[in-house]
Amino acid sequence: MDLLCPIVEAQLVNILFRKVLAMDETPINAGKAKKCKLKQGWFWPLYCDQDEVVFTFSSSRGQQHIENIMKHQLNGTLISDGYYVYASYVAKNEGVI
Repeated sequence: MDLLCPIVEAQLVNILFRKVLAMDETPINAGKAKKCKLKQGWFWPLYCDQDEVVFTFSSSRGQQHIENIMKHQLNGTLISDGYYVYASYVAKNEGVI
């Protein structure tokens, strides 16, 4: 798995420097089944205007994951659904619409 980290990081950096980015959160049950119950996690795919996509994962659906991934590098348009964390991110970051 560690061998893939540089590839994922390079993809993410390339996507974040594009002018148009789409992001969404998708629930998934993940982890080892303990007492027949899996923990809920979230895939956060990012898609850019150059047909590149990278999937990030978080155990949370909160805005902190967006901030950790974006690292304030996005300077363009963020396309998303109506989930309030995206609007909060845009409001805090000048240059993002």
